[in-house]
Amino acid sequence: MHILIRTDASSVIGTGHVMRCLTLAEGLRAGGDEVSFICRALPGNLIERIRDRKFAVHVLLPGALPSSGDAPWLPAHSHWLGAAWEEDADAVRRIAEEIPGGGADGLIVDHYALDASWESRVSPLTGWLAVLDDLADRPHECDILLDQNLHAAPESRYRGLVPEKCRLLLGPSYALLREEFAAARSRLGRNAGGIRRILVYFGGNDYVDNTLKALEALGMAGLGQVPVDVVIHGDHAGRSGIERHCASHKAATLHTHVEKMSELMIKADLAIGAGGTTSWERCCLGLPCLAVCVAENQTEVLDSLQGAGALIRLGRSGEVTAGSLAESLRNLAARPGILRSMSDAAMSLVDGAGALRVVSAFAEIAPRKPGTFRRGRFLRRARPADAALYFEWTNDPDTRRNSFNPSLVEWPGHREWFRSKQADPAVRMYVLEVDGCPVGEIRFSLAGARAEISFSVAAPFRGRGFGTSLLESGAAALQAEAGETVVCIGFVKRTNVASAKAFLKAGYEPIAGGAAKAGDSLAFRKTLSNPVVSEAQNE
Repeated sequence: MHILIRTDASSVIGTGHVMRCLTLAEGLRAGGDEVSFICRALPGNLIERIRDRKFAVHVLLPGALPSSGDAPWLPAHSHWLGAAWEEDADAVRRIAEEIPGGGADGLIVDHYALDASWESRVSPLTGWLAVLDDLADRPHECDILLDQNLHAAPESRYRGLVPEKCRLLLGPSYALLREEFAAARSRLGRNAGGIRRILVYFGGNDYVDNTLKALEALGMAGLGQVPVDVVIHGDHAGRSGIERHCASHKAATLHTHVEKMSELMIKADLAIGAGGTTSWERCCLGLPCLAVCVAENQTEVLDSLQGAGALIRLGRSGEVTAGSLAESLRNLAARPGILRSMSDAAMSLVDGAGALRVVSAFAEIAPRKPGTFRRGRFLRRARPADAALYFEWTNDPDTRRNSFNPSLVEWPGHREWFRSKQADPAVRMYVLEVDGCPVGEIRFSLAGARAEISFSVAAPFRGRGFGTSLLESGAAALQAEAGETVVCIGFVKRTNVASAKAFLKAGYEPIAGGAAKAGDSLAFRKTLSNPVVSEAQNE
């Protein structure tokens, strides 16, 4: 299979998404799959590091972002994308379609800025789509979702956010760790309980210089002579201060590039660091930790790990001082039994085989969904993920001008309206796709044997006959579902010449006089009788 991975690293996003995707990519490649990445060239990206691992990278350039006020439905982290989601999705579609042999067989998405709208737009070009998430704060349209974090009720977090068919891979047994950690685990002895060596590592988001704070705390706690390995990225903003501290303390060794973090972890008796992917690396090797929360999405996970006895959560970056950290260090040094129990609890959560489990799950779904997308015109039922798409279409200036209510639609009201229509058994909502790209929608509101029609075509696709296609294919789908004679009625403003022509071309007849919906409008009718249920019209 040829599998694409869409993920990013940046000075804002950090490095964790790319690093865990690299681990997954290595596992897929070991199983015989071809893997390539799609990344945007954001400041602080890891594109060259990905290429150093011998993976191809399709590079996207930064683009313009819509303001959150103009797009209130966007994910909370949408500004991390560096471009509008539609632009991003269309670029990925082109890349997926150009993969030799009929397109990409699978797509993996690891990005807090992307949700079901993006996924629905891209998924027709791939055999299957998998999402890596931690937040459970937005809907997804995917075949598999992986959340490797520890939560009390993990299944409930994604209830209503993923399709019923979606397979959930939840919990730290699926933690994506490099093979080096499983190998190092086999060489571990039981934690003795004393603090003989310490590892300080806060990852790529050490904006408030927790590293230097930790080094000061070691001195305050009377542990200044204990050997300590200090790991920072080469571009760390506080590098000069950390270098000066390590140079003046012979027990401290500074590392700005580490090939195998596992080697430093198995030497240490205690870590001082943050949450994120490193939490699972520490757990795999039974390394107790004093943890500082450096990002909002780490809060729940660190609380869960503390509840499991695997670490001690000190608080958020701004709350933790060198003094409070020193107090925690003194308490641990005086109670070695706590370190032993933390080590045992951590090792029970993660065994290092998570990547293998995930790769196996991908292999299981691959045969069920061909690695091709439906070409040509195809009408499908609207999905919950289409809410944002409908919102954009309905607020298009031409659509508002041709509507009987020209006022702009607000997102909260639209969201509730869409949900109510989706749940209403008397409403049929369909989306027309062309080569996998949504181009328009049609809705039938049933009242007995009568169905009132509403339809619209997305602005880039107008003037190409898609309005007629919507009316023809929509009527056929409704006829197949209704199983009885239905009279379809459509109303348009008299000034809406394009829609009137679409009705006529689709075989609707004008209704003379007295049937207008409002003021200066036209009405059209078509009777659907002798229905023939066609399997081809059902998804």
